[in-house]
Amino acid sequence: MRKIIFFPVFISIFVLASGISPAIFAQTLNADPGAISNDQRQLPATVKIEIDALNNLSAKYIDSNQVVSFDLATKALRLAKLINYKKGEAYANVNLGYYYYTKKTYLKAFEYFIASLNYAEANYDAVIMNEVNKGMGLICLELGRRE
Repeated sequence: MRKIIFFPVFISIFVLASGISPAIFAQTLNADPGAISNDQRQLPATVKIEIDALNNLSAKYIDSNQVVSFDLATKALRLAKLINYKKGEAYANVNLGYYYYTKKTYLKAFEYFIASLNYAEANYDAVIMNEVNKGMGLICLELGRRE
């Protein structure tokens, strides 16, 4: 219960401290990407920090509260796609891959890991590559494949 109360407070403080209008931030998280105006597409660079924060929180909640983790990763992915932040998309895909792994939906998890792997290989991002390999390895172990 304590973690659920902490999350909205953390995001509220983070949005206010970053200087982004809470209305624009909320509208961006909940809006359809096609319905957002060009003015809203030119959000400040601090949105990348917010996407990273959403991804970090999603990773922390994956073991304790998968629903919250899924919501955070989905919002991070939506925002990252909106501003074309590929690294944020890759981390959100890793988090969604782990979410589907915990739900034993291995094919869906594998698809998210592959999407992250494409970014990691193209940009030589070892951190994401390690997370993807770990996730794919866990799936293979669950399925009993060792090759």
